[in-house]
This record gives sequence, structure tokens and C-alpha cells, in this order.
Amino acid sequence: MPLLSRRTFLVTGTVLGGTAAAAAIAGIGYLASVDLDGPDGFIDGDRAVLNAFVAIHPDGRVTVHVPRTEMGQGIHTGLALLVAEELDLPFDDRIRVEHPREELAVYAAWASQLGVHPDKNNGPAVWLGRRVFGALGLVSTGASSSSYSLWMPMRQAGAAARHMLVTAAAGTLGVPVADLSTEGGAVHHAATGRSLSYGELAQRAALMPPPQTPRLKHRADWRLIGRDQPRLDLPDKIRGAPVFGTDVGLPGMLHAAIRQAPVFGATVARLRNEAALRGLPGVVDVAVIDSRSVAVIADSWWRAEQALWSLDIDWTATESDDLSSATLAGRLQAALEDGKPVMVHAQGEAIAEI
Repeated sequence: MPLLSRRTFLVTGTVLGGTAAAAAIAGIGYLASVDLDGPDGFIDGDRAVLNAFVAIHPDGRVTVHVPRTEMGQGIHTGLALLVAEELDLPFDDRIRVEHPREELAVYAAWASQLGVHPDKNNGPAVWLGRRVFGALGLVSTGASSSSYSLWMPMRQAGAAARHMLVTAAAGTLGVPVADLSTEGGAVHHAATGRSLSYGELAQRAALMPPPQTPRLKHRADWRLIGRDQPRLDLPDKIRGAPVFGTDVGLPGMLHAAIRQAPVFGATVARLRNEAALRGLPGVVDVAVIDSRSVAVIADSWWRAEQALWSLDIDWTATESDDLSSATLAGRLQAALEDGKPVMVHAQGEAIAEI
């Protein structure tokens, strides 16, 4: 094998190092261009989109774009309430929530992924992480992060929309912005008694430049935050209106019911009555998935589930065979009856007297 000359080594190293540096510069330049603010206002059909989170219709209805999934925890209500608070809008049937139609960097769930509080959004690691997750369009719901991660963005969106609406009203009425106030979904001029609804102002407001740092309400001025409010999703759920995954039906669609191994590490050893199940009405197939679970596919979920319950499955033995709900409950009960406390954390020398 020929030896690498000093000249060749230096030239090759310089080329590789220069290529890596150029790639790093290009990558940082790309990340710096990621838009973390979202679009400025624009007109979308009959509605005015004031920012990535707020759109207003001519009749005064306000659509709040919430980039998180409502799974029963009330975040659609809570996050929409933040916008309504800053917008000086009553929390009533004028408010509706939609999942955004587009995947924007401003919607990315960067705080939970980075494991940082969203208020601590400085430092090179956070700068890089926000833009990477934004560029990837990573929008997710989990880790109880929806409310705290969007606490400021939703409030800022509502405050920015309010600023734009007031600016539009000042131009329409020919009065200074300082002479105007907002309440009840309208902008008011106390000196003349004139008022303009948000619906009347929305399209003009959408063309106004958004404020760089919208002024947020002081805590003492909150009217909605911290007070009981009606859940926006409950009326439809009571009527059975929402479409869940199990409600979807397509021509020729099949359904699967799955049974997983009862303990960690177990795999499917044998299916004893598989042939009999295949002959049941509506059953299409019986399949072993990754050796750890079994699925029955049928023309309805109910038929698949009923067939699966009658399937006799032998599982391989594991060291965890004694781990079950019953054994775990027994261990917990024994620990309670033992009477010996377990020290989890100790700090200082305080003595507790009972």
C-alpha cells in the first residue's frame, strides 16, 4: 500500500475540512431562514387570517387554530381561551377551534422535545433545536406540554390580532389609537359612542403590519383566565357529532382486532384452533404480528373481536410469567401492611413528630 505523502494529506484534509465547513455554514444559513413567526395577515375567501392562530369571519366568528390534538384533556378550550382573553372576546359560540390546515414551523412542539421551558428560549442549543423541529414540522401532542408550550404563543397571537383590529378601527374612524378600547368583540370610541365589530374590521386588519412585541394584558385585567369556562368540545360530544376513528367506514374496508402477549418477552408459540376461526362468518385472515401479537381480520370489528376471544393461543414461557395485575396488587398490599416506611428523599435535619 503506497504511503500518503504530506502534500496529499494536507490537500485532502483541506478539501474535506472546507467541504464540512461549507456544509455547516449552509445548514446554519438554512436554519436561520426557518420562519418561527408564521405568516402575516391575509384574506382567505370570506375570512381574514390575522396570524397563524387567529382568523375572523365577517359575522364576527373567530376561528382559533390549535396545533394540538384534543384527547379529552380540554386543551382546545384552554388554548382558545388564551386567545379570547387577549382579544377581549367573550368566550361564547363565536369561538370555534380548528386544527391548522398547514404545517408551519411556528406550530412545532419544540419545548417538549428539547425538555426546556418555553420561556427559556435562548442559547445556541435552543436556537438550533427550535429551528430543526420547526423545519421538520414536528407537531405533536403529549407529555402534558400543550398548555405550557403554547401559553405565550396563543396569548401573543390574540394580543397581536387585537392590536391590528384597533389600528384598522383608528383608520376607519379617523381617531387616534389611544382613544379606542376593546370589549365584547368590538372596538369602541367612547368620545363619540361609535363602535365597530371585529367582523367589520377583520379584512382591513389583516392587511395591517403585525406588531413585533404585542402588549399582553396584566394579570389583574384577566377576565377569562383562571375562571371556570364551558368546554368547547362538549356539546358536539354529547350529541355524538364528532367522527372518531371507529366511525370511519369505507367500501370494502376490513377491521382487525389484536391480542398482545400477556407478559413482556413472551412470543406466540402456537395457535391451536386457527383453522376453525378461518371458517367463521366474516373472518378473512388470522395473522401473527412480529411473533408477539395475533390479529384477526374480519369484515367488522365486532366479528374480529369475537373470533379473537375464542382463539386459543399458546405463549412461550418467560421469567415474567408471574407478573400480572394480581401479583402487582399483592405486592402493593404487602408493602402497605408491612408498616416500614421507605425513605425516598431526605434533606436537612428536621424531626417529624407524630
